[in-house]
Amino acid sequence: MTAKELKADFEIQFQALIDKGLEFGNVMPVHRVGEGITKSVHGDAEIHPATHYISASRPFIFDIRQLPKSFRGFTIQVMVWQSAVPDEFRLDEDDIVPFEVCWSEERVLAYAEEHVLDICTQLNDYTFTLKDICDMIVGGDFERHKKQLEEESKRSYYEDEEEDD
Repeated sequence: MTAKELKADFEIQFQALIDKGLEFGNVMPVHRVGEGITKSVHGDAEIHPATHYISASRPFIFDIRQLPKSFRGFTIQVMVWQSAVPDEFRLDEDDIVPFEVCWSEERVLAYAEEHVLDICTQLNDYTFTLKDICDMIVGGDFERHKKQLEEESKRSYYEDEEEDD
C-alpha cells in the first residue's frame, strides 16, 4: 500500500468525521529511540502498519470516540489543534504550570460542567452525559486519563525522592 492510497481510503471511510473537523495529517514512520527526527511519507512511497502510523488532527470539541484506534492496520494518533485548546488547558509560557495541573480531573470536570450546553449544541447532540463530554475533552477515556495522571504524579514523587537522597 502507498501513502497516497492510505490517505484516499481514510478520507473516504471517515468523510463524516472530516466534515466535523478531523484532518488526515501524514503517514509517519514509527519513531525509534535514537533515530532522531522522522519525516512524513507522501505519495507513492510504500508503507506498512509495522513501520508507519497515521497522524491526524482535530478540533478541541470533537467526539473522538467515533474514530477507531487503527485503520487498515495502521495506528491512528490524533492531536488537538493547539490553537483550539482553551486557556483552561494551556501550559503557561514558562512551563511553570505542569501538564498534570492543566489537565487535572478537576479542571476537566469544571470545563465540562460549564460548557456542556455549548458542546452539545456544537456537536448537535443533546444526549451526551457529563462523562461523554469528559471523554471527548481528554481524547477518549476520562477514567484512563485520571489513572495516567495519578501514575505520573507517583512517578514524579518518587523521582523527587530519589533526587533528595
